[in-house]
Amino acid sequence: MSKEAKNVFESIKTKDAITIGASLVEFNSYLNSLIEKKLSDNMFYDWVFKTDFNTHNERQVDCYVKTNIQAAAQSLERVIKFCHETDLTDFHFRLLSDFVCDLKPFVLKLDKGHDYSWLLLNTNSHITNFYQDLSFNSFWHGRPGNHFEENLVLASSTPFIIRQTIEYKIMRILGINYYLVNDKPDIQFISKLFSLIENIKTNFSTKIDFDFLKKMHKWSSKYIHGGYRPYPWQTETALNYLQDLFYSGQTSNSQSYSLYAGVEVKKENLQEFKLNIEKTLKGLYEPDDELKIYWRDKPEVAIV
Repeated sequence: MSKEAKNVFESIKTKDAITIGASLVEFNSYLNSLIEKKLSDNMFYDWVFKTDFNTHNERQVDCYVKTNIQAAAQSLERVIKFCHETDLTDFHFRLLSDFVCDLKPFVLKLDKGHDYSWLLLNTNSHITNFYQDLSFNSFWHGRPGNHFEENLVLASSTPFIIRQTIEYKIMRILGINYYLVNDKPDIQFISKLFSLIENIKTNFSTKIDFDFLKKMHKWSSKYIHGGYRPYPWQTETALNYLQDLFYSGQTSNSQSYSLYAGVEVKKENLQEFKLNIEKTLKGLYEPDDELKIYWRDKPEVAIV
């Protein structure tokens, strides 16, 4: 019977960084042994952020399980690096515990002999009072309070921040502060913006696949409205992928640096970029709809 998960859980109790690190490396090696073949990016990001599939279809279940094992293994490599570079706190110990505990159904699907008998109850919710405390302290102090549970609630709220991050960033890339349709905000605006990006993507260059961002956005909504936290490796995978979108530094021009180097627009195409955005966005609404766009001085793109 394999005991790598149990070893990690027991090592966390020691609060010794070296002991924990060694058990995480062992567990990660075990997870990698469960992966028969790594998926392409297209399949990987499609399945790791999948929010609905036929649970009675064995092939789909198998794909979801194996993708999440692959995501967990890749994420754990970055977690191990983080643990080596950080003074671990009780919050980090809880995060590592959740990581291992949440993998139980995935691991047992591929290895029924793995020892998870020690895990009887995996709590994946919070007392609602701490959401109120977090709201209060965030407004009045700009940070969570000192209670441990409040910090856990904040961590569980990461999908909401990710969703806001995606929505705001897309607006800023397009150079839009906000827009009104018939003098009202469009509560479904994000679906329009994803369609807009798809239609004008030849006007800019980026390493980001906006179809992946769309999947992440839908995934985040599930947890925002579902009342429970996502699997830690999914959240970490999303955060890791978003780094390219927020890349700051050298552009494709070796003499050029930008705070917004994750998306590039050629200087000579900048005016056309704006005109295409306006034309395409208007085309996504009814002809009789009145569209008012309030532009930013500059879009959040690297102009090269």
